[in-house]
Amino acid sequence: MSNIILNKYNCCDFSKVDSIGVLCRGQSLGSIGEYKENFKNIFVVGQHLNSFDIIGKHIIDSNIVRVSGSTFFKPSKRYLRLYSKYNMRDIQTALDPTKSPRKELKFNKMKETHKGVLEAYPMPVGMLDRNKRFISKMKYGNGKTSYPTIGLYGVDLASAYKPKEIHVIGLDFYCVPQLSKECANVSWRHNVGKGDSMREHFSLICEEDKDIKFYLYTCCKKIKSTENLKVINV
Repeated sequence: MSNIILNKYNCCDFSKVDSIGVLCRGQSLGSIGEYKENFKNIFVVGQHLNSFDIIGKHIIDSNIVRVSGSTFFKPSKRYLRLYSKYNMRDIQTALDPTKSPRKELKFNKMKETHKGVLEAYPMPVGMLDRNKRFISKMKYGNGKTSYPTIGLYGVDLASAYKPKEIHVIGLDFYCVPQLSKECANVSWRHNVGKGDSMREHFSLICEEDKDIKFYLYTCCKKIKSTENLKVINV
């Protein structure tokens, strides 16, 4: 596996922290108030414009990095207000500009449109090679090197920084509806079929990084605790 060149964010150097929180958009995210004391350094994964109305008060004093997929977008006025209110200064993308001219163009556009607001970071060099370690093991794998969802990219990204603990909340594997609808929301039922591969992928991340203690706060009853994974049903 290739060495990974991890990004250093403006808000905090995640390679020097003991605990990282990964916030996805499932219903379990609504329980964040019960568990937020366990983490201060956070990857907020995917669209979270409306869900901040529910969770914002619990994370306002945290070091927050927004994790975006590969879709190019221009930040709206609501997002700009959100970035300012929560002192967000970093956006980690899933775009690897070294893979193709098209991805390089998309990343450069992302970087330019966020200039002066957030610093945009490319996918860390080596992350897709890191993900390849699962492909041959996956019963439900599709043979691709990409991550099944942006949420799992966020979890693996957190594990690459090698904290002592990773706390994942809002990852419900499409067993229940999302916490809130967002501008590009797709019906959760449309994605139910991804559940098996997502659970398999998540379990493999935990198995691979046995020196990290994972805590999963979830509404999904189809995944169980293991030696270094504690599942808390909410």
